[in-house]
Amino acid sequence: MAVRFDIDAFRESIPTAVAEAAARLLSDGSVGEIEPAGGGVQAVVRGHDGVFQPWIGIVDGLFTTDCDCGTVGDDFCAHAVATALTAFHAGSAFSGAATPPGATPAEPEHAHYLEAVRRLSPRQLANLVVEHALGNRLFATQLLGEAGLLDPTDRTGLHDARAAIRDASNATTGSRWQISDVEAAGQQLAAEIEILCARPPPPPCSISSKKPSSSGTTSPDTSATPITSPAPNPRRSPNRSSTPTMTCANASTSTRRRSAVD
Repeated sequence: MAVRFDIDAFRESIPTAVAEAAARLLSDGSVGEIEPAGGGVQAVVRGHDGVFQPWIGIVDGLFTTDCDCGTVGDDFCAHAVATALTAFHAGSAFSGAATPPGATPAEPEHAHYLEAVRRLSPRQLANLVVEHALGNRLFATQLLGEAGLLDPTDRTGLHDARAAIRDASNATTGSRWQISDVEAAGQQLAAEIEILCARPPPPPCSISSKKPSSSGTTSPDTSATPITSPAPNPRRSPNRSSTPTMTCANASTSTRRRSAVD
């Protein structure tokens, strides 16, 4: 069952220092895309103190957070507060019985690799990741995408995909070719498509209309408006005339934080 929150009560329950730090994160655009997870939501937050992924949701009737920043105690960290306010503004749905990350036992193989990661130093892990990225273009694209370092306007991926298409179309044009040539060309083409799918979507186009000039020719209308909606101001309270009051009958307005599972 979905629940709603009294946003004003939530804001009042946050300590001033945490609220101010969360406001800075919001004004800097540090909160990434809100994603549903385990009946709650999570987002990647890139702040001056590092990169973290807080989770928020309702657990046992209490608003609960789980962030890997290391904050302890009953108060929320700024990363979780910024994520919560962003999710509220976006109208994200919350389950009345959410499951925090790590609460569900991981698959044995998954847990085995997590244990291996915990045993590595940050430098060892970084070197392994970079080495794998250098030898695997799909992994490299996914890595850069997760880090927000891919330029949506970069057309390098399209160039590589076109080259793979040409190779596939020429696989059987020679006098001597084998089925293995077709298979290799198909695998390369599939790999390039996967890489393209891992890239971020291009920026929205603009609607440009043309209006006649005094000379009778047409010229672009510089007053054209891009196809984008205005960015919301996360620090502004919701408009009560257009947004229903968010109340929660089955979730306490008190806050609680659960430590991240190591």
